[in-house]
Amino acid sequence: MAAIGGSIASKTSPPHKALPGPQIHLDLVRRTPTGDFSCKTKCRPSCLGDARKAEAVLTLITQNVYGLHDLAGSKNVIKLHGDIWTVRCLKCGEERVDRTELNDLPPHCRCGGMLRPGVVWFGEALPEGAIQRATAAVRAADVLIVAGTSAQVYPAAGLIPLASAVIEINPEETPFSDEATFSLRGTSAALLPQLL
Repeated sequence: MAAIGGSIASKTSPPHKALPGPQIHLDLVRRTPTGDFSCKTKCRPSCLGDARKAEAVLTLITQNVYGLHDLAGSKNVIKLHGDIWTVRCLKCGEERVDRTELNDLPPHCRCGGMLRPGVVWFGEALPEGAIQRATAAVRAADVLIVAGTSAQVYPAAGLIPLASAVIEINPEETPFSDEATFSLRGTSAALLPQLL
């Protein structure tokens, strides 16, 4: 089984607004109170982690950059748009996970270079190998669950036609609704726990 989604926490995630710079975006997201987009209380990506209980092999393909699936305990996650908790040095290229509070803005690497969030900005390439791993997972899956996405952001939306069977979960129709094996209307928070 493979699952792809945009923002399962669509009503509770931090806003996706154009911000003046990467360090400000990194700071804004990290300082947003966790209660505002807690994965364990409101959006329930943890139910995807529960698929392990049914001994299903699950590859989670996400466009979410806020680490919600990590907090929910999901394994085998392909992060198409990167991870806000990964920082990359613009000077030496070092990349690392850093969940510490940012005290100095902009943050800097040990080499003195400025750190940026390890997320994909508009016009940038996806993380190396991410789309290839996602494509392989979708092609190998018995079913692809497409949840909480408008199915309009490419290249992620381009994965949907590769699946042998598709279950779409979304409050509204998407460009792929007619092609889905099953198209369920409702929120992923309400329907995924029932499905899994």
